[in-house]
Amino acid sequence: MSEKKLRPTLDDYILNVKDSYKYFCQKDHENKNIPEFWTYWEQKMLTAMTTVYSNVLHDYLAEQMKVALKNNEFEKLRAMMYQSTFLENAPTGLTCGCDHIRRFYESMNYIASLGFSSVYRCFPEGIPLSSNGYNGSSLNVNLLLCILYNTLEKKLYDESVIIKRTEKQFLKKGDKVIVDTTRCLLGILKHDVGMFNIGLKGIITNYNRQDLNSSEKVLCQYAVGLVVIAKKFLSQDEFNSVEYPDAKNFSKQYCEYIVSKDTFEPKTFFEYHDELSPLNQIALTPIPITRLHKPYFNKPGYSKKEQNENYLDVQRMALEFTMEYRKLFGLEK
Repeated sequence: MSEKKLRPTLDDYILNVKDSYKYFCQKDHENKNIPEFWTYWEQKMLTAMTTVYSNVLHDYLAEQMKVALKNNEFEKLRAMMYQSTFLENAPTGLTCGCDHIRRFYESMNYIASLGFSSVYRCFPEGIPLSSNGYNGSSLNVNLLLCILYNTLEKKLYDESVIIKRTEKQFLKKGDKVIVDTTRCLLGILKHDVGMFNIGLKGIITNYNRQDLNSSEKVLCQYAVGLVVIAKKFLSQDEFNSVEYPDAKNFSKQYCEYIVSKDTFEPKTFFEYHDELSPLNQIALTPIPITRLHKPYFNKPGYSKKEQNENYLDVQRMALEFTMEYRKLFGLEK
């Protein structure tokens, strides 16, 4: 009779983070040809934090989130949602095979815990349109850029062309959450609250059918992020017509709390101790600003399209994040 496999605990997670951190520091002595961002201990610690056992911390946060949601402890809930999002998207400089579409999903979750203003660090003014990645996701990024930066006085992006391409995409089958996200963004851009409501309901219905960590299943932060954007760009009368779905993974009360102001300070719930205690401060550093680069530009063996394609510059973002942390907390350069 085989023994039942024991699930790892929080203690197992912490031990694994410590061991991983020590291993990364040790390997540095064996390899001198390493990228600049990896020469800083903060990056080794962040990477160790995201160890394979990180799902244990997500499970812990998920259970605490359920309690906070039940008791309407929204500030505590916000801290846990932020920590979960940071744990999932920590700037560790890992290779990325696409452009800023990778930050769309992340940005919605950050908006749900940091407020609307955090979207500008994920999609700063002047950033180019997305073209390198899954088509549906690229279209959603481009719709969001139109919402953020196209005004009556200034049009940074060709909105009519983007909308036309997007509406054509509706004729094709695709990921339900991505398609309903498109409905929400088009609803905001065209001030069509009915379309937004259909998209919001669809997202919340299908969200938990995706491959998610346990804390993301408690509350659909992604939908909260879209509601916050709607609040910012719809008129008050239009926003009053937004219909909040009745679902276990959604909270109208939390939405009302998070739209109450544009910016919330980063805050965490779970605390690291001993040699891992710096992680408590590192997590309070403003999320990295999106940086793009063209790693294949003018390189032989690549097509003209490949040479001109943008990719997320994750190494630069990781380095800038570390430098901002050091400046924020007065550490040596």
